[in-house]
Amino acid sequence: MPTVYLDQQIVIESFEGGEIAAAVEAGKRKGFVFPYSPAHVEEIAAAHHRHNRADALPQIPALERLSDGWAIMARWPGPARLCREDIRACLSRVQDDGGRLLTEYAVRQEKARVLGFYENVSDTCRDEIWEELQVTTPRDVFSSSHIYAFIDNLARNENFRIRLDSFKEREATFDCLYNVLNAFGFQKVHSEHRIEGRMHDVSHAIYAYYADMFVTNDGKLRKSSDAIYAYTGVKTQIVDRRGFLELSDTWEL
Repeated sequence: MPTVYLDQQIVIESFEGGEIAAAVEAGKRKGFVFPYSPAHVEEIAAAHHRHNRADALPQIPALERLSDGWAIMARWPGPARLCREDIRACLSRVQDDGGRLLTEYAVRQEKARVLGFYENVSDTCRDEIWEELQVTTPRDVFSSSHIYAFIDNLARNENFRIRLDSFKEREATFDCLYNVLNAFGFQKVHSEHRIEGRMHDVSHAIYAYYADMFVTNDGKLRKSSDAIYAYTGVKTQIVDRRGFLELSDTWEL
């Protein structure tokens, strides 16, 4: 079954009706599946528990209707898989774990890691590289000699490898590569609020790896994901809101 993974912003818009909801329904009639993932549920749980959003949990049944119960779920060990999943069971696991990616401890740890990458690149070097990357397409970003050298250093000194066989390996690989792009100015994220958002973004991009299409209107996430998907050989097509609506007219991937 062709799968289309919508990021949280697009999912929320679909709840409001309009063009996105109509495109989703048209896709379903053509046999497309719009799975949710624990990343969606984690964002809803965080909005409810950490940000006191009274309107958050009612989004769970709406997400269940959108996905028709289909989900991309991680397995340990092994890759993620498309399956039927009780969304309330997923919510329960997220709540019991405090939101796996959303605890204050996890956010602080991630902030330290991002800053660590960032501080390893001098301001002069970063500015020089940023100017170079302005005329580089996302799919050629990792061909930059500076970024190549940085990753080579990670490989030699921190045993970094592109490992994609299991979900955990993909998660670690993607997280590292997003940190590299952040270090060179793609996503200058330092505050704990933005670190939390970035963790969600990366989580969605990892789950979207298992889909045929990833729809996100976040320009920075789209640019970074396009670069990383190309570098790691991911075949998932990435489109923005407008591209999604245009493709939905024919529903051919």
